[in-house]
Amino acid sequence: MATVLEAASGPLTRTNASTLYIPLGDTDFSGTGLTATTESLMQVIRRTPGTFTNLYVSITTNGNTSALMTFHLRINGANGNEGLSIVAGTTGEFYDDETDVVSAGQLVCCSWNAGSTSSSTIAAISINFAASNNTTTKRHVANPGTSNLGTTAKNFSISGSGTSTALDPSTTFPAGTFQNLFANVTTNTYSTTTTFYLKQGGGASILSISVTAGSTGVFEDTTDTVPSSSNNPVNYSLSGNPSGTIIIPTMGVEFATLNSISVVNGSDQTARGFSGYYGFGGGSSLQLVFNQVSSQPNLDITVIYIFVLVSANNSITSSFSVVVDGVNVILLSVPSLTTGTLSNVLSSSAVKATSNLGFGFVWNGSGNITTQSIATYMQPEVVLFPSDMTPGTFVDWKIF
Repeated sequence: MATVLEAASGPLTRTNASTLYIPLGDTDFSGTGLTATTESLMQVIRRTPGTFTNLYVSITTNGNTSALMTFHLRINGANGNEGLSIVAGTTGEFYDDETDVVSAGQLVCCSWNAGSTSSSTIAAISINFAASNNTTTKRHVANPGTSNLGTTAKNFSISGSGTSTALDPSTTFPAGTFQNLFANVTTNTYSTTTTFYLKQGGGASILSISVTAGSTGVFEDTTDTVPSSSNNPVNYSLSGNPSGTIIIPTMGVEFATLNSISVVNGSDQTARGFSGYYGFGGGSSLQLVFNQVSSQPNLDITVIYIFVLVSANNSITSSFSVVVDGVNVILLSVPSLTTGTLSNVLSSSAVKATSNLGFGFVWNGSGNITTQSIATYMQPEVVLFPSDMTPGTFVDWKIF
């Protein structure tokens, strides 16, 4: 049972006092339709029981003059134990170290009430999750949003808002197991059955969901499991060529390992001709300022490797990196005109719980480069002593 980071990345500015709901699981809340004032659109069904802790938020502007800004973990439509109340005008990074236990079948998201119609901006929201079994299990959530997917979007990033017609916007995963696929279909005028499935290495897996014509609701495959090998490219896909309207605000899958490693990712699928930063949250837009997208892990970790899928590149040599407190700690150079999955699997870096994390992109002044995904692996620090011991304590060991 190791802890994972489930993040959401912006930035997002609001001038509305209504409550906004945000899904967690390396999601993107920076664009239109990626959040909602209707909670059921953004709820994520959980299948592996476990414990949430360390609800975190980064606030970069706070235009409130009198009202509190509030955040809550929401479970089955009610506030959980974890919540934050931010004093008017206050900015910075905040977290709540209370805990919430979640069981299979419960619906989870995060709420944000800006408190007033004055302009306020948040950069990131995250939470830690520890499965109650002996695995490291993370719920990866794609949130293509409340727009009609129609017949244009066929492939989806494993998390975040990324979609594609022909390309597979895949993320590289280590060895482990995929399980518990779900899709939240809120509108469906398709006249034929649609199949939603997990795709590995460009091919369909047995982890799939069939949605009959006109059906809506939360659909799941809780029976099948799919093993993942090392360096495995993974994304979702929607089959067929139906006409009509289909809206899937959230979809997701669980990834479980036995070695405490989990995956975090980002990228925005837009051609970029300037340097900047991405958040730890799939699909977050490239920002010029690091603290507009950065977040804290709230536990001591090691970040391991970096993987980038480049789909178009007419630039001279560029580079991507894992950034810790504004410093590039894992660097990947992308040669001129090079596309495909590139990686640095030789580097890692220890990161403290209060460090700020993100991805960096350095553009070298010519052309553009488009990415489909950026990912790194995360592993919690190994605890050498039980919580009720301190270093230097002598213990009698007995072998029977």
